[in-house]
Amino acid sequence: MAQRIDTSAIMELQGDEFTLFVYSSAAGAMYQKALRLYDVRPAIYAWQEGCEMFVGNNPAPLTWDSNGAYADPIFFENTEYIVEVDFGCNVQNVKLLKPYERNNSAPGNKLEERFHYSRRRFSGSINFGNDIGKFDLVIAFTINNISREIRIGGDVLSTKLDYHQDLKKIVAEIEEEYRMLSFDFLKKTYHGFAENPRGTTSDLLWWNVFAGVQDEFLRSAAFIICRPHNRLKPRTEYVRAEKLRRLSPQLENEIAENRHTQNHLYRNETWLLDDDTIENRFLKFAVNDIADKFHSIAQNVLPQVVGNQYYQQQIRDTEDTLTRLRHSPFFRRIGTFRGFQGESLVLKQGAGYSAVYRCWLLLQMAYDLYDGAHRMELKNIAELYEIWCFIQIKNIVRQLLGNEDVEQQSDNQALYGNFVLHLAQGGNSKILLRKNGVELAEVLYNSQLDEKSLSQTGMSDARSYTVPQRPDIILRLTKPDVSSSMKLTYLFDAKYRMDRFGGIDTPPDDAINQMHRYRDAIYYGSYEQSQGLRKEVLGGYILYPGDGDVSGADFYKSIAKVNIGAFPLRPGGDTSLLRGFIAGLLSDGKDDILQHVIPQKGTVLQVGGRVLIGIVKNEKALLERNLYYTGAKFPTTISLYGLHYFMPYVKGKGIRDIYRIRRIRTITAGEAKQLEPSDTAANDLRLAFELSDKSAFYDDYQMIRLTIADAFRESSVGELRG
Repeated sequence: MAQRIDTSAIMELQGDEFTLFVYSSAAGAMYQKALRLYDVRPAIYAWQEGCEMFVGNNPAPLTWDSNGAYADPIFFENTEYIVEVDFGCNVQNVKLLKPYERNNSAPGNKLEERFHYSRRRFSGSINFGNDIGKFDLVIAFTINNISREIRIGGDVLSTKLDYHQDLKKIVAEIEEEYRMLSFDFLKKTYHGFAENPRGTTSDLLWWNVFAGVQDEFLRSAAFIICRPHNRLKPRTEYVRAEKLRRLSPQLENEIAENRHTQNHLYRNETWLLDDDTIENRFLKFAVNDIADKFHSIAQNVLPQVVGNQYYQQQIRDTEDTLTRLRHSPFFRRIGTFRGFQGESLVLKQGAGYSAVYRCWLLLQMAYDLYDGAHRMELKNIAELYEIWCFIQIKNIVRQLLGNEDVEQQSDNQALYGNFVLHLAQGGNSKILLRKNGVELAEVLYNSQLDEKSLSQTGMSDARSYTVPQRPDIILRLTKPDVSSSMKLTYLFDAKYRMDRFGGIDTPPDDAINQMHRYRDAIYYGSYEQSQGLRKEVLGGYILYPGDGDVSGADFYKSIAKVNIGAFPLRPGGDTSLLRGFIAGLLSDGKDDILQHVIPQKGTVLQVGGRVLIGIVKNEKALLERNLYYTGAKFPTTISLYGLHYFMPYVKGKGIRDIYRIRRIRTITAGEAKQLEPSDTAANDLRLAFELSDKSAFYDDYQMIRLTIADAFRESSVGELRG
């Protein structure tokens, strides 16, 4: 049995020409951190046959298996790993082939820039960041002009979410809302997925599926061209008698009858092997169609991998091979494929044909993220978590408003992207929730539309006057007792990070500080200059993948005090705190909410909740002029100071609508009645209420106790709502 060379390495791979070591000082701590949150399963590792693999502290090597071997996990997100390869002799052309990285990677952070070869040692560092899943690490080298490779693979786990359960749930819920949004390409890790007969195949899926089957497809197509299947087909020709090789009794009689006619031609049938079969026509169609599709997608991929010469060369080599295949002289004698008229055993069982047919079927199917043989890269877990939180906020609001009765309107431009789909930002991602035609709430994703524009926030009249702000999720509520132009704004920021303090999971301090910045930086800039600037954001809250009871934590109790705090949110976790908070926002009236807004020191925040109810004889006139005036009898027992709302009491119906009182003044009876002035009392003084912002306070008219003798009644928004 092989012996370990360096027991301080967390992974060691021993081969004939090399020994690979992986070091990390944080892997053990990350493993314990993951164990605290979920039941961590053993990870699976793969390596090339003929080598000895050691993982963790185990002194014995793993037993090689073509499907991999299980051991304790050592690879985790956002953890630095040192990789060293010691070669037994001088080698050449040593380079890292995988994991791939996109062209938009941060400068100085590309993997190939962090690895170098010197004095028989190839070394560097790798950090998977927020990419979790399976990885393949491939190092190529040349020894004695022979190309060789070192291959290892394993699982990269999360310390916050269960890779096998939570990630699958996140992706499933995102895909239910936005098909194909979860997928990406050229990430450091990949995931297994299987066929699903429903849905469609996007370019990104097609590209990944073809990457897995292209070698088999190209090899099988070339094999068929060299050894095509053919069939005997009859060929009819007319020849002279001396060219006939086989004579049938009918031909003998015909020759005897025409023995004196030298130029007579005789009908002769021969059987020849013909390559123009339905199977070869299908092959011609499949090669041309796949070559066209590959070329089309490659035009979108190549600009995104400018810095990855190896990947670019792979694309060009594949495109050249497809071009040579489609222009093969073999296809010149093959006709046009017009579909199958029945089953073909050759396609299902024939050498080469069955592989081409199977690859073709795989490229026509849709896929879901389930454990399967195909490979697909996903967006990093931090981005997926952010999108998932956006969907969860929308779903919670909709459920609390009443799922069946709520109409959801999503913008058609929610997805954009040429090759990889992304969730649009700001107004393009807005989801409106309506009930009976009345807008109740809207949810926006990443409201900042333009990083260089301070006025583009995705919210009407809201802007930042210092630097651009981009909160992840915006919830805006419309209240029946609020002007239709005013919405109550709350911000949520999804952070795939957390700390541990006092035995509970806590959000990062800098994330909480960011919510204070959002609330202070985003203003409502009304076009009515007399109103000036107003604060737009009422509260800000962090969403993080924590677990456990946080009801006693300071960051949660601060929500009731200063409306800044955090909620844990993870797949399958307890959402009662978040759900209860949003339920309160939906049920509380505007005055109840604004009453808890803390005023600036030295100022007094007065929230108008007093309502004057008065009898209205002519509701139409009130609507036309937005002016209510009293009779000769004033409401002398009611203090006019601090009145903010007026509700008309319509005789025989009751009260329903509410108006905001803009101004109270005295006018003469002649001015009030306009077309019906009283000569005797034209100069009588009346109280006039100039009104604005009408809205329906009740769904239907409500009767209250109000007599002609009373004429007026004082109430409050809270009392009327109760």
